[in-house]
Amino acid sequence: MVINDMVPTVNMTFQGHAVNDMWINPASDNSTAYFYQCYQDLAGTGEQVHCTASPTFVHAQLNETELTGIGQTFTGFRQGGYRLDGRNVVGSFALELNDTTMTTSQSTTILGVSQITDDAWGYNRQDGSGEVALGPNTPIVT
Repeated sequence: MVINDMVPTVNMTFQGHAVNDMWINPASDNSTAYFYQCYQDLAGTGEQVHCTASPTFVHAQLNETELTGIGQTFTGFRQGGYRLDGRNVVGSFALELNDTTMTTSQSTTILGVSQITDDAWGYNRQDGSGEVALGPNTPIVT
């Protein structure tokens, strides 16, 4: 699949949960995925608008209450044009191949996003459900 006619995506599973339409980021070492309970506060007013609504339109697919391995919080992480807050989540993931089979499961840390506080360039454009990092220090590459 391609989002906005320009960004290739891939499907994956994380801790057995399907996370579809993940952007492919060949330069990053940090994968992100949006929690169901993800909110955006782009104006800094404290108003809680769900991440699936305008202007971010992300696909929030991970249910934080069903995951294990939830670790420390992070704030102000910049990726995909956004500034993100959330929790580190350690678990197994696998990517879906073109023939719909899955790669071998590997352990990784996903940055589970619970809040978007800035949108640098994707304003009012459809977004995926996060980013799969394929940088040189990721489990897939190393």
